[in-house]
Amino acid sequence: MLILLLAIFLVGFLILAGGIGYLLSPSSPAAAPVVQGPAPPDDQPMAVEQPPNLDQIVKDRPAGDRLNRPEIAGPPPMPLPGPPGPLGGPDFPPGFPGGPGVQGMPGGLRPPPGFPGARPGVGPKAAGVAPKFAPIVPLSVLPTPLAKEREERSLAAPVEVAVPAGGGRLLLLHLPKVRQVAVFDVNLGKVVKHIPANDDRVFIAGGMNSFVMYLAEKRVLERWNCKSLQKEEDLKDPFGNDEVYGLAMGCGSNGPLVAALGGDRMPPRRGAFLYYFDPVTGKELQYEISARRGLNPVGLGIIGNRDLNDFSVRVSTDGSLVTGWSMSGPVESNVLEGNRRTHSWLPASVPLLPTADGRALIIGDNQFSPELTDGRALIARPNARMYIPAVRGDYVVSLQGNSVRPRGLDKQSASAEVLFGAEAKSLLQFSELPSFELPNFREARGRTFDRHVFLIPDAKLLVVIPIKKSDQLVLYKADLDKALANAGVDYLFVASQPPTGTVKGESYSYTMLVRSKKGGVKVALESGPKGMTVTPAGAVSWDVPKDFGGSEAVVILKVTDSSGREVSHSFTLIVAAKAGGTGEKKG
Repeated sequence: MLILLLAIFLVGFLILAGGIGYLLSPSSPAAAPVVQGPAPPDDQPMAVEQPPNLDQIVKDRPAGDRLNRPEIAGPPPMPLPGPPGPLGGPDFPPGFPGGPGVQGMPGGLRPPPGFPGARPGVGPKAAGVAPKFAPIVPLSVLPTPLAKEREERSLAAPVEVAVPAGGGRLLLLHLPKVRQVAVFDVNLGKVVKHIPANDDRVFIAGGMNSFVMYLAEKRVLERWNCKSLQKEEDLKDPFGNDEVYGLAMGCGSNGPLVAALGGDRMPPRRGAFLYYFDPVTGKELQYEISARRGLNPVGLGIIGNRDLNDFSVRVSTDGSLVTGWSMSGPVESNVLEGNRRTHSWLPASVPLLPTADGRALIIGDNQFSPELTDGRALIARPNARMYIPAVRGDYVVSLQGNSVRPRGLDKQSASAEVLFGAEAKSLLQFSELPSFELPNFREARGRTFDRHVFLIPDAKLLVVIPIKKSDQLVLYKADLDKALANAGVDYLFVASQPPTGTVKGESYSYTMLVRSKKGGVKVALESGPKGMTVTPAGAVSWDVPKDFGGSEAVVILKVTDSSGREVSHSFTLIVAAKAGGTGEKKG
């Protein structure tokens, strides 16, 4: 009997994988994303099939389900993305929510931003206008003091959600059983504060200099300072009446705050949509949208799933890449650059994990372009490893099962390996992780473990929250500098993050930290404000003129080593007229 079931499973999987590969694999080299407007003749939009058996899915729902109400006759066909319309969205059939009949939508439901009929003020911003976030003041991250190669830290209750903040200096651990958020400081290797979280639904997101907690029942967004661990402000009703399904920030950035929202923004049979906010003011942000295939027409969760655990939102450490997915699909990726948001989506249900620098997506055990141009990304493999990007740097943690049997059949204990660079060079290995179990292939759909495993290179630390014993942290020494020096791989990269704020009439300084296999590192200033200097060792300095004429200064540095390798390191300085004008919070 077992052999028969296995045969049926494998045949079904091969048919499904082949169908997806046939439908989604590009027949020609992928074109670059284009700004909204009529699609060129040679860039035919991808057609999206309606989910199979959707009528039966709705029919089989409980009698009281909102999708079976008499006033909702039945699920409309999933719209096929046509050429981008005037706002970058696909054309919809008449009467479909978001289409020509949108003004008459029942119950005042609103289409997502950028769609025809969207509420005033939600369309793209004027060209040249970019969000202004508080300047970044990097927190120091030091090696975690560990006496042994592996140590454990007990917690007051099981962890439901964990997110990094302060560029990896902090881990924010939600403990719903005791209605608290524990703050773990890697510099000290212990929990340093417990913050009350007196709400049944709590969402947490961490940035470089502040983190936020949204108490959904109270409809309050609390903002806390990452350095002082003191509350800075309470924002009441930042999302209005819209229900929150997910919240995220880049832990090395100060914005944007990304929210998956429903409520009035979630028309029938559509999922949550992603919206962007300034974490300091709570103001909603709008970007000029570029969408090769048009905007995601159904959001995250195409058949009206309202399970909070089904929605996932992630932001790269630097805040430049935003992803979202749900177990019922679709998935989407958004590249943020200045005032522009480059939007891509596909009908799938796979986790999309941004790398720390936002330049790639990790799906399973492969890296893909953020533009989602490769249909192979949608084909899950039963025994694939699970890659989890490090908080900083070009590292991933690879999770793999310890059994020789395919993970499609059984749950398995897991081991971990740290890999580096495009060649996935092995640096460190960790044998069986205690109380950590990988799901079987069926249960793994849409799941990832980046909220259980954190590689923090600056702290020389790997943190694991066991799946079956989540009331503890398991800490491993992970000296990646030493491992790289002993590895047979060449490398050159900048391992530091610059402060991005300064004041007219004051001095700015930044000392770069560069890692090189060959040595002989030299840094040169390619472009920057008048009077800025940099030493060959990477010490940047600038006496900001009192009469400096702008509010920003772009800095581009060239880094070389004795092997002839070369990398660029660039950032934008925010120049304030007076101290405190940069938005920086003291403490």
